[in-house]
Amino acid sequence: PLGQYLDLNHHPKDSREQMVHLIEKKTATFFECSVLLGYILGGGDIHHIESTRHLGNAIGQLLQLSDDIEDHKTDLEHQRPNIFNTLGFASTSALFDKHLGTIDTYLETHDQESKILRELQDYFESKRLRPHLDKILSA
Repeated sequence: PLGQYLDLNHHPKDSREQMVHLIEKKTATFFECSVLLGYILGGGDIHHIESTRHLGNAIGQLLQLSDDIEDHKTDLEHQRPNIFNTLGFASTSALFDKHLGTIDTYLETHDQESKILRELQDYFESKRLRPHLDKILSA
């Protein structure tokens, strides 16, 4: 709700911090709640709630980053909020790597055999290559 409001009231000159805050309050919060609720209702260990919350947040941010990477040209033309257009290539890649690291850490410490997390990790790895391809093709 708050993130959607921020998205609808976004100004093209919003700062980097405002854009990061936007995706944290929009997509990341939704996935954080969804993953955490599923974990709790599925009988997850109470000692892993905080790390599971971080996992959900990272998945949400990775999904929003992936979406913004895909839509960066269209969003720029229509002056819609887009983290890739605001942060640029290097900062978006660093943010992407940070959140991929959260999935890696979760897999290492909690659930090394999780097929769905491995599939998500592979999916995000493939999306991570997209900005590199676009940068090369647009040069």
